[in-house]
Amino acid sequence: MKKIVFKSGKELEIDGITQSGKSLQISIKSSDVKSIIDTFSDAANTAVMRYYVGIDLMCGYAGFKRFAGLEYTPDVISSINYEQEDATTESGFVESHVAVCTVHMEKAEEAGLPEGLTDKVAKLENDVSSITSSINEINGILEGE
Repeated sequence: MKKIVFKSGKELEIDGITQSGKSLQISIKSSDVKSIIDTFSDAANTAVMRYYVGIDLMCGYAGFKRFAGLEYTPDVISSINYEQEDATTESGFVESHVAVCTVHMEKAEEAGLPEGLTDKVAKLENDVSSITSSINEINGILEGE
């Protein structure tokens, strides 16, 4: 059994997981779209996720706090029983079908200053430093009198 364990300790059985740079795709066999959206929309819960196969910890994922979307694919063939024939299916055998939800998560970017404000903040820091130096000079002169 493959599963992810969220920061809260909640576990969710999954079909597969793939990371590509700052994107994470998690495939889940389920038709309960609302529950899946609720689970992955909680940024505090998805901040740390651990991927297990059975009881073996395979990988950890941190920082994937942004729920970027979900793809819902109904009626996916999950297995074919080749021992039982079924003329109504494309394969000619008994098929089991499931719905698959693929969740797309993205790493949350560190909150930074918008472009152009960095220079303004640096200038303000210099101004405050200059004012503080001037006040210290004045205090030194006044104490010397």
